[in-house]
Amino acid sequence: MTVWLLGDHLHPEHHVLDDADRVLLIEATEFAARRPYHPQKLGLVFAAMRHARDRLRGTGYEVDYRRADTFGDALDAHFDAHPDDDLRLMRPPSYGAGERLRELVAARGGSLTLVDDDRFLCSSAAFDEWAGEDACPFNALYWDFLKAHEETGDGSDGADVQPRRPEVGG
Repeated sequence: MTVWLLGDHLHPEHHVLDDADRVLLIEATEFAARRPYHPQKLGLVFAAMRHARDRLRGTGYEVDYRRADTFGDALDAHFDAHPDDDLRLMRPPSYGAGERLRELVAARGGSLTLVDDDRFLCSSAAFDEWAGEDACPFNALYWDFLKAHEETGDGSDGADVQPRRPEVGG
């Protein structure tokens, strides 16, 4: 099993590295060009990825470091070198990114397992259980935190605080 690390998942002690046979890092220039990233930020991210590659190799990990135009091109090369490989990835922070990456891997005949990012205090499953079908979970979460900590900002005890619910379709 190969762990795929993204540029914002480079901490050396992530649980996702436990039991990894190999680590995949992809430097995709087209992804970087798609958004208005500052050139110095990109330089720092790519440098951090290369340092992570070297650090991981130094601690005994096999690292597959790919430079390509797209994630798809790099995944093609990875699966050519490692057919039938299973990838594991910490869930990316961007909404829907994990599913898009899973589809990208599946289109190449591979499989991608998304695992929770252990840098968060709350697992995604626990959050989903708490939020349920709420149309605006972060608004409700904010009000629940205010009530739980009795901090309204106006000196009251919070007993009369009522969450505002946005009108749907309005």
